[in-house]
Parts: sequence; structure tokens; C-alpha cells
Amino acid sequence: MKKITLILGAVVLMRVQVPAQDTAAGGFAGFAEDNHAQMVKAYEKRDIAGYGRLLDEFLARWEKLDSATKKNFSGYRFDAYYNFACTYALENQPKPALDYLEKSIRAGYSNYTHIVHDSDLFALRNGQRFRDLVDPLREVGDFPYILGKGRRYDLTDHRPLPAFQYQAATDTNLMALRNGLHLDSIAGGGSDVTRVIRLLHWMHDLIPHDGNHSNPAVRNAMSLVAVCKRDHRGAAGVGLLRLRWGWRASGGRA
Repeated sequence: MKKITLILGAVVLMRVQVPAQDTAAGGFAGFAEDNHAQMVKAYEKRDIAGYGRLLDEFLARWEKLDSATKKNFSGYRFDAYYNFACTYALENQPKPALDYLEKSIRAGYSNYTHIVHDSDLFALRNGQRFRDLVDPLREVGDFPYILGKGRRYDLTDHRPLPAFQYQAATDTNLMALRNGLHLDSIAGGGSDVTRVIRLLHWMHDLIPHDGNHSNPAVRNAMSLVAVCKRDHRGAAGVGLLRLRWGWRASGGRA
């Protein structure tokens, strides 16, 4: 089963934005999230026919999107292919399982470590076609392996870190984030550290870690909160630091 994890270190560097109305995508965001949830249920039931109908429906909508929107929602497509591969594998149908695993990889999935440790795919691991599909991913998706091939650190390299600056406190997206989620009230008083810890605890309680669900297609604080509150669910990797830095950039002290 495919599980997505956000890298929180990278999240800090990304802009925090309130998701715009999904007019350009023709309401695709809501459809994709609901469609994905139904696919997960079909996977859990090992309902190949039902999953296939859902995938056909997804791909029909997908083909109508412009290239920019396809890029934004690409995770849903390789998720759909991957989980269909798992469904077939669990039903002891290796050929279609490998066909959809290949489609997932061609669509952009590259998490080598997850594939080789996914119990759904254990029955496929010793086959030549599986190795031919997965082994090349090690060079791009097996990070301990990649790091192990690296050279020693150059201790004489003293290049400065890239310059950065906070967005202005008057930025409309950040103001909406801060006011819409009442981050000042949640942070409360006290030292900077105390206020940040309150924000982190609040976010942890609001959206628990949930490896059985992918993250929303629009991966920012407002979208994460809205989807998880609406569906009473968690997320695979929550952008806690989006809230922390969004609050800070919009005028918080921490």
C-alpha cells in the first residue's frame, strides 16, 4: 500500500498559502481526494473490478486537465497505479500487478525503500521483471544508499548559506492563515519557545499521523486542516512547520 511522507525540513522553505478556489482544475481537487478514498476502500476489499472502475473514472478526468494541473496532481495518479498493483498482487495476479507497478514508476513514483519493503508486493520480489523495474530506482530513491556512495565532506568549503527573508506580515495569504486558524490565540503568551510548542501540540492533536491516507493534493496548512477536519482523518506527513512559519512570517514573534 502506498504511503506518502512529507519532508518537513523542506516544508520550511516553501511558501505557505491559502488554497485558491479550484476553478482552474474544474473541481478536480475534491474529486481526486474522494476518488482516492474510494480506491483505498476497494484495495482493502481486494475489489479489482471496483478499483478498475474508479481508476477509469480518474483517468478520464485526468486527461481533461491542462499540463500545469496534471503536474500539481501527479501524486494521485502514481498513487492510483501503485495501489492497484498492490491489489492485484494480493490477489496473486503477478502480471497485472507488475503492469501497474510499471505504470506507477513511469508516472513518477520513485520510493525504492517503500517498494522493496511493502508486504503487499513480497510475492513479486524475486522475479526478474520486478528487479528490472525497481533496481534503477535505488539511484534516486534509496537515500541511505545514495549517501553511502558520497565522498567525504570538504571541511574547507565555507560557502555561505543561501539568503532568505520572511514574507511581509501584510501578505494576504499569511494573514488569512494566521487569522483563519486563530494562531495567536493558540500560541498564547510566554516565551517564543513556549508559544511554538503550543502550536506544535495543537497541530499534533488536530491532525494525527495516519499512514493509511495520502496527503491532500494542495499541500499547505489550510488545505491539510480543512480536509482532515472534514473527513475526520489524519495525514501521512503533516506540514506542522508550515503553520509555525506562516504564523511567524505574518507577525508572530517566534
